[in-house]
Amino acid sequence: HRAPDRALFRCARIFCAEAALKICIGPMETFGGPGVMAGMPIQKYVRDALTMQHGEGTTRIQKLSLAKIMELRFQEAVPLVG
Repeated sequence: HRAPDRALFRCARIFCAEAALKICIGPMETFGGPGVMAGMPIQKYVRDALTMQHGEGTTRIQKLSLAKIMELRFQEAVPLVG
């Protein structure tokens, strides 16, 4: 049993958080003003997607952490992912 790959975990987390936000912003912009009204489901999805950007540290912090992991692996000549 191998330990989880921290770099791969961070990559997946960053990708999913950013993808969720992009997926939700499109329909909200399509609906315009009504898309952000409290009764519309899309406004909740946008809020949830924004929350994903901040869970376990902001996406920027996650990217910095990933960069540190990758830098250490590069210095040690270890494969960057895997």
